[in-house]
Amino acid sequence: LGMEQVQRFAPSPALSQFVASYEYRSVPIGGYLIRPVWARPHVTLQIFLPHNGEAYEYESRRTWLLPRTLIVGAITHRISDLALRGNHRIFIVVFRPGTFVRLFGVPASELTDHGYAAFVVLGKRMAGMVEQLEGAGDVPAMIVTMEQFLLQQVSTAAPAEPVHVAASHLLRTHGAGRVAGLIRDS
Repeated sequence: LGMEQVQRFAPSPALSQFVASYEYRSVPIGGYLIRPVWARPHVTLQIFLPHNGEAYEYESRRTWLLPRTLIVGAITHRISDLALRGNHRIFIVVFRPGTFVRLFGVPASELTDHGYAAFVVLGKRMAGMVEQLEGAGDVPAMIVTMEQFLLQQVSTAAPAEPVHVAASHLLRTHGAGRVAGLIRDS
């Protein structure tokens, strides 16, 4: 049984209003991991390197092969378990509340409690991204590659909605935000 290793990285200042963090998860060669998908308030973009996993979905009671890239909405309850084999690596972009719709035009409500192949949600925008990430060599280079992609989306991003600013503030302050801080953030 392999132990999953998790590394978290902050986004660049240019993307900090859109991206909460980047995560790099890995299990050493020969590892096998069943990882529950627990509740999480963020939309994430997950890229599996290599592609070698399955998901068991509780509601439908079926197992399906994970797509190479996955957009996962906010999760309100345990919806599935991931079965990952061998030397798996997952590069994850964790988006701040309300920013996925600003960048890509897809409301988080359409993604809540679901995971979709990224090409279904984002279309041609994801073309070549997996190959670029695989060729990056190390995690800092992967982050640079992803940030270049995201910065292209920022140039056409919609303005922030007040409810998204409030949600970000509440998450950042763990629900203990003050009105003065909320005013400062908006």
